[in-house]
Amino acid sequence: MTPSALGNWVRQARADRTKGKTGLTTEERAELAKLRKEKSRLRMERDILKKSRAFFRQEPGVVVAWIEAEKAEYPVTTLCKFLRLVPKRLLRCAREAESKHVVDDRRLLC
Repeated sequence: MTPSALGNWVRQARADRTKGKTGLTTEERAELAKLRKEKSRLRMERDILKKSRAFFRQEPGVVVAWIEAEKAEYPVTTLCKFLRLVPKRLLRCAREAESKHVVDDRRLLC
């Protein structure tokens, strides 16, 4: 055991023994970690809502393109949740968007 690990253990035991007068107790540290995780999740949800506001009433192709652009930063399931899309519906929308694109290309080329 390293001296710094032992020192951390002693400080934590002292904080627990004095009920937080000399630092955060184990329960307080666990609660703080939980709150930080929740804050991170809420911040992500807020950012998604800000970005997705304009897409609630868009055509499926626009929504699919937006999800494709944002999936590097946010999970697709979370994006679908905020756009009120079932992931299966997203796949169907993607197929529809692709087929519309192909149809438009054919019309322009002929």
